[in-house]
Amino acid sequence: MEGVHQDRFGPGEGWQVGRWGHDLYQNMIFGGAWASRLRAAMTDADGNPAEIHADFEVPADGVYKVWVKYECPPHFNYAFGVRIEPLGPAGPAVFNRVYGLRQSAKHYCFNDKPHQGDLYWNWGIDHDAAEGYDARLAKGRYRITLSKMDNPGPKGARSIDAILITSDLSDISAPHLPRYPLLDELRRANHVYFRFRNPPQAAAPIFITWNHWNHRYPDFYQPAYRELVEFYDEHGKRLTGGKNGDWPGGIAPGSAGPWYDLGPTMNTESSSPYLIAAHPKDAAPDSASLPFDVDIALAPNAKAIVKTFTCEPGEKALAILVQPDLHRPEGVAHTKTIREICGELTRELDRQPRLGPLPRKIRLFGASGGITSHGVLADEVGVHMALREAMGLNTFPINTDPRVVPAILAWARDHGGIIERSLCYHHSQDPQEISNWVRKGGVEKQFYYLSFGDEIGLPATDANDSRAVEAFREFLRNRGESPQGLGLAGWDQVKPLAALSGDVAVRIGVLPDAGKADAAGIAGLKRLYWHSLAFRTEQGIASFAEKTRTLRAALGNEVHTSANLGSMHPFYWMHQSSFIEAFKHQAMSLAWSEDYTFCQPEASRLVADLEAAYLRKGAAYHDTPMQFYCMPHWPGNNPDQLIQNAVLEWGQNVKDLDFFSATPDTWSTENYVAYRGGLPTLRAIRTISGMAGAVEDYLVPARTEPAPVAMLLSETSDVWETEGKGQGAVEPGSAASNVSQEERKNLWYCLRYAGYRIDPVTEADCADGLLKNYSALYVCGQNLHRQAAAAIRSWVEAGGIVFATAGAARKDEADAPLTALDEVLGRSGQTAYQRYRGPLRARIELMFLPALDEIGLTDGSAVAVYGSREQFQVGPEAEVLGSYKDGKPGWITRRFGKGRGYYCGALPGQAFVKAALPTTPPGKGGPPGRPAMTEHLGHDPAAAAMILRPLEEAKIRPDVVVDHRGVVTNRLKAEGATILTVVNLALQADGPLKNVEIQVRNVRPVQRAWSCFHPKGPLLKGADDRSVVLRLPAIGPADVVVLQH
Repeated sequence: MEGVHQDRFGPGEGWQVGRWGHDLYQNMIFGGAWASRLRAAMTDADGNPAEIHADFEVPADGVYKVWVKYECPPHFNYAFGVRIEPLGPAGPAVFNRVYGLRQSAKHYCFNDKPHQGDLYWNWGIDHDAAEGYDARLAKGRYRITLSKMDNPGPKGARSIDAILITSDLSDISAPHLPRYPLLDELRRANHVYFRFRNPPQAAAPIFITWNHWNHRYPDFYQPAYRELVEFYDEHGKRLTGGKNGDWPGGIAPGSAGPWYDLGPTMNTESSSPYLIAAHPKDAAPDSASLPFDVDIALAPNAKAIVKTFTCEPGEKALAILVQPDLHRPEGVAHTKTIREICGELTRELDRQPRLGPLPRKIRLFGASGGITSHGVLADEVGVHMALREAMGLNTFPINTDPRVVPAILAWARDHGGIIERSLCYHHSQDPQEISNWVRKGGVEKQFYYLSFGDEIGLPATDANDSRAVEAFREFLRNRGESPQGLGLAGWDQVKPLAALSGDVAVRIGVLPDAGKADAAGIAGLKRLYWHSLAFRTEQGIASFAEKTRTLRAALGNEVHTSANLGSMHPFYWMHQSSFIEAFKHQAMSLAWSEDYTFCQPEASRLVADLEAAYLRKGAAYHDTPMQFYCMPHWPGNNPDQLIQNAVLEWGQNVKDLDFFSATPDTWSTENYVAYRGGLPTLRAIRTISGMAGAVEDYLVPARTEPAPVAMLLSETSDVWETEGKGQGAVEPGSAASNVSQEERKNLWYCLRYAGYRIDPVTEADCADGLLKNYSALYVCGQNLHRQAAAAIRSWVEAGGIVFATAGAARKDEADAPLTALDEVLGRSGQTAYQRYRGPLRARIELMFLPALDEIGLTDGSAVAVYGSREQFQVGPEAEVLGSYKDGKPGWITRRFGKGRGYYCGALPGQAFVKAALPTTPPGKGGPPGRPAMTEHLGHDPAAAAMILRPLEEAKIRPDVVVDHRGVVTNRLKAEGATILTVVNLALQADGPLKNVEIQVRNVRPVQRAWSCFHPKGPLLKGADDRSVVLRLPAIGPADVVVLQH
């Protein structure tokens, strides 16, 4: 539009260019956020005058819908005006509306009807919206103007993508494909022309075939709208005779075929990989292409050609990556053959010196894409593997055809090499089928693991299966349960419940039809439901364990089974049954999850640290190997955070990393590292590979050292805080809430920032006596298993320290009242409890929570109360440490036996985090400077003091202390070395740090200290019998330090 400053980027006082991947709120390759032609018009949140405009023609009198698509993260206003005026003689505006207000009805992504007000989306942020209103327009020419308007608070910068004026008066902007606002309409209106030419020296006419992958559902693998492809002659006249995107006639030697308008088959917000081949008539479909040329143009004539490519003799096909903005020189320049792109990226990566050798022990996986397909083909091994080696990957691509394995091994012998046992298969739950696949392919020495699935949990129990029902009853008998104890008349009514629902209970015969709406009757099923969940976990584990045994019996114990457990959706509230119990009971032999942290509204990237710690808990019982999807996708993640996530995960005992889809945006779906702008991310992968190669001899045998502080993971609380309905039941205003998990995360962040290392422990761990290994325990969540409560009580009496937050441990595993810890904590009954309802996410809801109260502390400071507030009676011998404004106790402590309990009626973790959060629209992805990708460090010191006081009073000190804020460490121990992972979370606030001092306590004498980025040292500044002081000359995003003993 006229008036957009093309040389200025991001929001400013005027209208400027917003670049996808750099300036937008939502800089992502996947989901419901995107920008057509990779650009948006942006201006700041203020109301100063600024306008942009474009002229257009209305073909006929009528009523039209004026749609505008823009970014609309929740809880903010983005007010802008849309005005339409006739061109020619001055006259009044025929349309004048304000768009972008919170309460206006909008068509959001993933919705097929208008939604009024803020959209709740439990995955976090996927908030592109289109807003539209009717306008009566007469035939003629008009000017449409976008203007800044008074923008009521809370207000955000405007980011506007596209305008559609249509005679389709639908109440949603894309009636043919409602999933994405305006995407379908933009695509149908897209025009890009391809013309194919047969060289003069050709021996016969050629016939063209083509295919094209899209990067957005629902047409990932085949182009939609082939039927919309039109054909034109050299004069631009439309031709008839084409069918389903193909022209039936051959192209004679020295001639050109018609122009194909392939625009409607392309997405307008991402690149389009095309695979084109030319064959003689009746050729075999998989035969190599004959030579041909292809011209790409913006109109069906030779003058509009912007790029020409040639399929050379011997090429299987011509693979081209076409950019969506061919009207710009940048888009033309980045439209290249995929072979060119792979070669260019390989050369650029190889110019970067490696930090260390290609790893020989730590496996680095990742899809890297082929030239003419998503896999690696025998005749493309050289190009494919050269790019993988340049990135630093040292494994087979996933699902590699066994027939190609010898060619890859031969290539590797002459180059950097790969870890031979690294072939994997995604995804199957048929171990016999995969065993046969491995043996038939002769790849027994190369096969490493089978993935059972992606983002899955354990399989469910079928209540209609009589054998499963009888097994469930036997399970209950072994637990000492009876029908009467479950509130049922007899064993015939005892069946596993898939959900705590009256309808479900009636359908399977647990309740009579008349009882399905009886609240008391349904509540009485809670104990049955709790056991049903435990049985499901046991049976699911048994099912996967049998598959694991079958695979290993066939292929040996060096082969593993696994599944990507996911974690991000929703709330980073990991399922203990999958993350912990599955590995504790050996359902699978390789623990695996993912770190899609950059696309969620989290307070800290330490959420990846917590998530990996969950998985470490499960892996710890049998020293199960761990790997992580370390997600590099760009636009989305940035190189700094990618390196930090890798090092955080190594600190939690993860060894192998999988970069999932590290491929350029070629034969990939919605996950990739875009060739255009993605080179820094690929360089970061190479950096991580060099780090792994430098330290793997010490890191691989090392294990995360036991911590003195534990964080309780309460499966009982996870179940009942969603009322037994699962995390999907959490929605605005619901009794179901993630508030306890959010508090758990925020306490974790506070402790980690203070230098403490933390081990997660489960309720079963407590009951099994594992608390004897810890000095302090933090407890969140209103439910606690009775066996765990008894164990915690005994542990505190023997000298342990427990800190609990609002409402913690007030109910048991059947959601019945629990008082076992009241005496320990110094509390008695609740007198009032305002518990938070619905979803709570740091960068969405928490930003706007008003303080319910504050707790004044004895030093004169105060901790704000957010989310939940509990008023309780104080037990005998308790000491009040802080009071609410009304003078009633809000924080207490009590000596219990040799230990001590602390109880706070608020959620200090929320106060700790909220103080650091800017009130800006939430986003996802982008460069380090974007608010969504910045680690905000202005945490509440009073809340931190409250959280840390139990440790300080007990003289529990961190064993690694850094002299600069925001630097987080972890510590691993091997036979001859101590390894420190060091992550500079202050990078955005304070930049790369110089001369950082690190004190390491309780360590053996150190002979040499060095790191990935300082391999020659010397880092050792001073030492005594049990501690050393290190000085890192510099630290960027992260480093790994090795102390050799």
